[in-house]
Amino acid sequence: MNFVRDYILPRLKERSTYVGLVALATAFGIAVDPAYVDVALAVGAAIGGVIGIVWKDTPAA
Repeated sequence: MNFVRDYILPRLKERSTYVGLVALATAFGIAVDPAYVDVALAVGAAIGGVIGIVWKDTPAA
């Protein structure tokens, strides 16, 4: 439980975690029916936009 609390949960608060998950899904070739590609791209862009809007940026050092 300490590993989850100390390592996993903080990673879930980082934008790079979600970028990495999308990259892994792409690398493993998650297949989408060609008829749904436009819908999948629109949904992915919308989710990315929402994350970009609500995620707090950390100030530069």
